[in-house]
Amino acid sequence: MKYCIFAILTIFVCGIGIGHAQTDNDVARLKTLSKYEKMPFSATDQVEYLQQFKGDTITFDIITPKRIVFFVKTIPDTVWLTQKRKRNPKQGKDFELNPFYKGVKDEAGYYTPISEIDKKQFVVANTKIMGDDKYPAYNKYLIVQLIDLETQELLDCILPKSTKYELSISVLKVQKEIDALADKNYYIQTSEQYASNKTFKPIFLRSGTFAIRIKNSGVGALLQSKIELAFEEQDGTLVKYKPERFFGRGTVLSNDEYNSYIASIAPRYITSVVNRTLLESDIRLPFSFQHIIGTTNTYAEISQKIDPSKSYSSSSTYLMSDEAIGIGGRLDVKGQKYYKAFYNGKAFFINASNVKLTNEQKSRLDSLMRCSPQEQEVFFHKSLNLFKRIYADELSNALTTFQSYMKYGLNIETWGVYDESEYTDGTGIRFRFFNPTDQTIKYITINFVGYNAVDDPVSSRGKTVQTRKCVGPIGPEETATYKFEYVWFTDIVQYAKIRSIVVQYKNGSTKTITNAKQITFPEKLNEVLHRSNPVKDFH
Repeated sequence: MKYCIFAILTIFVCGIGIGHAQTDNDVARLKTLSKYEKMPFSATDQVEYLQQFKGDTITFDIITPKRIVFFVKTIPDTVWLTQKRKRNPKQGKDFELNPFYKGVKDEAGYYTPISEIDKKQFVVANTKIMGDDKYPAYNKYLIVQLIDLETQELLDCILPKSTKYELSISVLKVQKEIDALADKNYYIQTSEQYASNKTFKPIFLRSGTFAIRIKNSGVGALLQSKIELAFEEQDGTLVKYKPERFFGRGTVLSNDEYNSYIASIAPRYITSVVNRTLLESDIRLPFSFQHIIGTTNTYAEISQKIDPSKSYSSSSTYLMSDEAIGIGGRLDVKGQKYYKAFYNGKAFFINASNVKLTNEQKSRLDSLMRCSPQEQEVFFHKSLNLFKRIYADELSNALTTFQSYMKYGLNIETWGVYDESEYTDGTGIRFRFFNPTDQTIKYITINFVGYNAVDDPVSSRGKTVQTRKCVGPIGPEETATYKFEYVWFTDIVQYAKIRSIVVQYKNGSTKTITNAKQITFPEKLNEVLHRSNPVKDFH
């Protein structure tokens, strides 16, 4: 018999760790404690509630009565009434059965001494509602089948319906769960539950207890379980456990969760300073591509700071659509994806939805994001350095080209004819000049001819060659724009050719230029010189 009970006990005890696996999150474990807080009324509900402690070690704290008559052994003790044992003894004459757990007898009969139960540990073998006449002296009600850890005997704790009593049961497993969560910091949300900028205050869990209190005043057993947690605020104020705070709508974070939350709302910064240590490190990237390039698909906001607590950044600016940008990585901020990007040698953040990537570039980015954080940082700084060099080379080439035009005494940045209006017949012409000399220009006289779509000259006011005079002054390294309206009173002029330009300087000298193409900046140079640079103030 003892062997069988030991086998049952072993199965229960070994099964505890499997059936009650704990989560790694302290707050989640704290909240799961709420399942132990209950007040089941019916016998069926009470059996179901107590069934969850099957295999667990419990301890009784007897409050009343002093004489215990509801702890009964599965196999009663035999008490001999005669010294001489007969072959066929008769109950009541030769022996009697003592059904009570470690029962003793007084003038009222057998009972269990309170000292044999109070503060003693038992293992719960099963719970059930009494459904037979095994214990006719008691009303049919709830039975908790127990195992005595010392003797490995099976016994029943019968909770009668009409007897007055009160006892408390603590569960070792639940207490261990509470103890594992004690002596730790938690953070309680002090702002509105759905506030965008949440605030928390620290609170320290000092200790906690769990008890199942069963009380019967003679009209039926009332079972109520309660968890009591004692928290301490920073100023030493003690805060009692409130179910609605920890298991209801209130938000509680563990120390790790709080640190993670603070990290999630912390501003992200990016700079254009290349980390030379990472640039020159011996870390080999596990791919062969040198860069990732995307294109803005809209008028896109860019910034060197992402503040999750704000919907916009005060340091932001905008890139035009269809701008080519370098991509140095990707990050997720509060569920929103951003790219670390480069433009004109500067680094910034841009919303990923505002960037178009080809399938090849997407594949490259996916490969990058599978790398370790250190490898990603190395790639970022290598890419930053690459796009800085590309932009520097572009400026250097533009400067070399620009300097090659300075010797001609005058430069044309842009010029051309334009249609005056869709409602009138007329064509005008405009010029934008640059003075590359150290002298101030007083006048620029331009002689030009307009041509139609079949390359025939178009006359105006009886003249084929048109002359216009631009009045300065245009100082050294300054630009000036001139617009002449209705040079031709027709819309057939498609283009013009400059015959000659006469430049008169303030010092009285003049210069005649007959090869306009020679002094006209190429389109690429104009693009570099006049392209807006939204990232010029980025660090």
